[in-house]
Amino acid sequence: MTKTALRVALYARVSLRDKRQDTENQLAQLRQFCESQGWAVSDEYVDRASG
Repeated sequence: MTKTALRVALYARVSLRDKRQDTENQLAQLRQFCESQGWAVSDEYVDRASG
């Protein structure tokens, strides 16, 4: 039986009020975690909230 990798979507969010946050840093960490778990990233979503 062939094991299929789990497919996941990544979601990063930052508030426009907090200038220290960075979605690229969040995504890099999420990608690294997924790779360590053997998960396949199917899509990435970024949300920049104003409030």
